[in-house]
Amino acid sequence: MKLTTALETWELKRTFRTSRRSFDHVETMMVTLEKDGARGRGEAVGVNYRGETAKSVQGQIEQLRDKIETGLSREELQDLLPPGGARNALDCALWDIECKDKSQTIWALTGIKPSPVTTAYTVVIDEPHRMYEAAGAAPEMLLKIKVSADGAFDQITAVREARPDARLIVDGNQDFTLDQLKALIARIEKLGIEMIEQPLAAGADDGLSDYASPIPLCADESFHTEADIAKVSGRYRYASIKLEKAGGLTNALSLIGKVEDAGLGVMIGCWAATSLSMAPAFVVAQGAAYADIDGPLLLKQDRPDAMEYRKGIVNPPHRRLWG
Repeated sequence: MKLTTALETWELKRTFRTSRRSFDHVETMMVTLEKDGARGRGEAVGVNYRGETAKSVQGQIEQLRDKIETGLSREELQDLLPPGGARNALDCALWDIECKDKSQTIWALTGIKPSPVTTAYTVVIDEPHRMYEAAGAAPEMLLKIKVSADGAFDQITAVREARPDARLIVDGNQDFTLDQLKALIARIEKLGIEMIEQPLAAGADDGLSDYASPIPLCADESFHTEADIAKVSGRYRYASIKLEKAGGLTNALSLIGKVEDAGLGVMIGCWAATSLSMAPAFVVAQGAAYADIDGPLLLKQDRPDAMEYRKGIVNPPHRRLWG
């Protein structure tokens, strides 16, 4: 098996701002595997709050070059790398090359029946009037509002005023204290917010165990793998599965049932990235209550054979792209 890795840079349509950081471009790392005329690809950006970058992900994979090129299996990969961007990119590439090698689709290999998915569209932090404009211009019916603790009420109100017809979820990106969260919920409870994602910092959310939030809460930075299920199940009603956090499609697929068995709903999330990252996430999204796989909509351009988005509805990926 031949391995190729490549770092790529993708410009965003507009500055992406959260309560934690802002950026104008994303760097991705693409893995390409070739064997007997078949080619499989996977993409990663790295879990930034774990200190990963596209370059560090590439370095992890290059250290395994000999093992990969002598015929690494998906099962062997799970023990060689920890959950993260490197394992995700390789795992997805191995799924892709298996599809191509066997002339089967990802749907045949997984036994999952594909259907279109509704994705959230992200409205990033900005001045409230600009968030109003961004929400008003978005054709999507499910909007995810990035907020900061010091401006959340005005930010949410601006989006709701612009889009009284839309379904809304809120992402706090770990910016709130428990008291700030309670105060905000008391003010927005009647605005029809369906869910609030990761309002408190990971590792500082113990207080949620004794708080019955009237708006469902979703664990993101607090939830990575199966080891976190017991911890978050008493604090949140949803858990966000991201392929990079889980370490690939293989583990993400197994996580869905385990999360649901614990009484939690599933959200499928993403980072800003190309359709090559969204295609395997789309597979996992088939079993999710919420999907946030809008990464390509944030980019100035996407890959050839890109995922098809129409007013927030995502269709299955073309086999030329992945799977």
